[in-house]
Amino acid sequence: GLLAVGQGSGHWPHVELALRTHRPDLAWGELQGMEPISVQHFQALMPLAGPDMANVGHKAVALHRAGNLFELLEAPRVGGRRLLGWAAWMAASEPEDTYWHRRMARRLEGWKAPVPLGRTQAPEDHRALAEVIDAQGLVATFDAVASVVKAGWGRGDLLAALVQAAAWKLLDARPDMEGKTGWPLVCLATLGAWPGPEDPALWGQAAALVNLYPSEASEDRLRPQPRDPGPDPCGSLREAILDGEPERALDLVVPALATEGTEAVLQGLAATVAHNDPGLDQSGQALTLAAAVELIPGLPEQGQTELLVSVAKSLANSQASGDLGMQADRALKAVLKS
Repeated sequence: GLLAVGQGSGHWPHVELALRTHRPDLAWGELQGMEPISVQHFQALMPLAGPDMANVGHKAVALHRAGNLFELLEAPRVGGRRLLGWAAWMAASEPEDTYWHRRMARRLEGWKAPVPLGRTQAPEDHRALAEVIDAQGLVATFDAVASVVKAGWGRGDLLAALVQAAAWKLLDARPDMEGKTGWPLVCLATLGAWPGPEDPALWGQAAALVNLYPSEASEDRLRPQPRDPGPDPCGSLREAILDGEPERALDLVVPALATEGTEAVLQGLAATVAHNDPGLDQSGQALTLAAAVELIPGLPEQGQTELLVSVAKSLANSQASGDLGMQADRALKAVLKS
């Protein structure tokens, strides 16, 4: 079917027009005539896809990940052109949903300053914004984010507050909502890694996504309790997750971090994810953990801990049969022996 579209001239303004007018065939065809492809082409499409929250923001996420894949594959000539064509096709496709972006933009009307880089606010300020996003409604969320944007908060500040609120939502998630409630972390990882974004309304839009998910009263929320992790804290954490014990898992994160460090804890969490079907809950486990890995370097220390506690609880609360992982282990061992 794509062969019937035909090859365009590779004229970039036509690609941008295709995204604005929802012409996926035009986007694909123009890009098949472009030479050479670079990662900057993927990034250049992001501002056009970013305000569109159809399917809770998958267009911008997919564009960003396609750019990552292009780099990991070492910029293939033909494959890269097809990958960019697919990303542009997807970004140009309907439906479109810019409702949150338009509502936030109205609150920032006349405000042209881009969100600066860095983090300048205190952790208690981040927490105050996170509490609004977590517990109040959409109007209060938009108003609070608009206020801090105009006060000059940096991207690091906004990311710290939004990730904290998203971590609380993940702590509160029911087993049937774990993968879905982890999705805001994926969108936040995209926003945090984006070379822009100069559009401050995107931060209000991201806060609205976090606010969308249900949460418990803060006094009813699960919190880590002191627990002896034994001689192997990361091993105990992994066992708790694989045994489907969310409260024990979140209790073990803090002592594991203290004795083994962040990298060892992340490796332990990754080992548990590898045991599950990669398609479980629309790949919710893998996507949530991958997002956490990207977000952690940009967070203050307390934010890193809260995020990892919530991820460990989520992984333990969404365990499924490890049969597929065990089959993969056996197959790999057989290949290594031969």
